[in-house]
Amino acid sequence: MIGVCNFCNKDIVDREPAARFCFSCVNGRSKRTGATNAHNAVQKAVKKGILAPAKTLVCIDCGEMADRYDHRDYNKPLDVVPVCRKCNVHRGEATPVLSQTIKLSMELITKQITEQQQAALHNAIAKAGSKAKLARLLGVSRAAVTHWKKLPNGRLYQLQVMQPEWFK
Repeated sequence: MIGVCNFCNKDIVDREPAARFCFSCVNGRSKRTGATNAHNAVQKAVKKGILAPAKTLVCIDCGEMADRYDHRDYNKPLDVVPVCRKCNVHRGEATPVLSQTIKLSMELITKQITEQQQAALHNAIAKAGSKAKLARLLGVSRAAVTHWKKLPNGRLYQLQVMQPEWFK
């Protein structure tokens, strides 16, 4: 028995019997949901030092070593948490983007900056003693800390694990 694709209603050919999507819909799915752009934004943030590499953090759900970041909503590409593979599967899929055409820009990222996150950066610098000391503690360059307009979520989590007394 040939199944029908849940997205385009074409026959599913050359796939396992339980398949719900045809090959062309599976291959284009990450572009439609916004997953590709969201994952690319996270990779750029890791390269710039805005987010810590996921493998240096622990899973927010089970406490094991994380190996990836999880998106709950692709409309917020940098709103991520570190998770292990098992917990990522348990969490299920993220909310797809609202628009078919996604343009990540600095304006979108800037809109996500909140006063609370800006205050967290200033507090972290004050508690560490200087930008250079905070950078050393987090394993990033002083220039990266200087460029931050807010304390990135991944770095905040890293500090909460490394310096819990700062958050009491």
